[in-house]
Amino acid sequence: MIHRNTVSVIIGAALFLAVPALSADNCKYERRLDTRVDLSNAATLAVIAKAGYLEINGEAGSDQAVVKARACASKQDWVDDIQLDTDSGPDARIEAVLPDLDGHDWGKQYAYLDLEISLPSDIDLEVKDSSGRAEIYNVGAIRLFDSSGDLLLDGTAGPANVSDSSGDLELRNIGGSLEVRDSSGDIDAEDINGDFTIRADSSGSIFAKEVRGQVHVHVDSSGDIRFKRVDRDVIIDRDSSGSIWVEDVAGDFEVGRDGSGSIRYKNVGGQVDIPENKY
Repeated sequence: MIHRNTVSVIIGAALFLAVPALSADNCKYERRLDTRVDLSNAATLAVIAKAGYLEINGEAGSDQAVVKARACASKQDWVDDIQLDTDSGPDARIEAVLPDLDGHDWGKQYAYLDLEISLPSDIDLEVKDSSGRAEIYNVGAIRLFDSSGDLLLDGTAGPANVSDSSGDLELRNIGGSLEVRDSSGDIDAEDINGDFTIRADSSGSIFAKEVRGQVHVHVDSSGDIRFKRVDRDVIIDRDSSGSIWVEDVAGDFEVGRDGSGSIRYKNVGGQVDIPENKY
């Protein structure tokens, strides 16, 4: 599929910013910064959203980004300092500007900007997230870089590439191949219209079902692995610890190296090749 635009979404939470729970109790002073950004001539859209919750929704037939922005802070002058800078045109941009809270008590002082962005559903995304929860629905192809915080990705029109340091991943309705690198946190994937590749996973369980391609785990350090209803092969190169369970695999099932934990399988259509001590 050819997508007419590419969107680059960069969510960078500086280390000196406290990320509060998103509730009325943590919004003593509030200000709205809603805006719209024309994407009709955009080659890229960069969104730099620092501390705060992020939600992105793709909508058919749109040629603009509609941004709902809620600024919150523990002091009036801080909420006044929160800004949302935007540029349209070929290098369109949406950027959150937050006050520097370095040196203040993180537990009591805060400033953040929640963003809800609606944009064309055929636009590709590049998302970079430092901290906090992100939810992304019905977009084009996506590259996503996340340092911490849970992530929900539900609906892409193309492939997805996800790199994550910590936090749980929920990945649904991927319209192409899915590639993941993960340091910690559970991975839960479903309905992948292509290959599912895990380059590296340090800790946390891995579960995937309804994969219309091959599943390939290069390196997994710890945590259980379960795959169900896979249209092609399931290949696990190296697993250090945790159980492995596969079911309803149309192709081969292969495990190269496995440390501790059991290996079980059911309804494998092709050949089974696992370490001898695991039979």
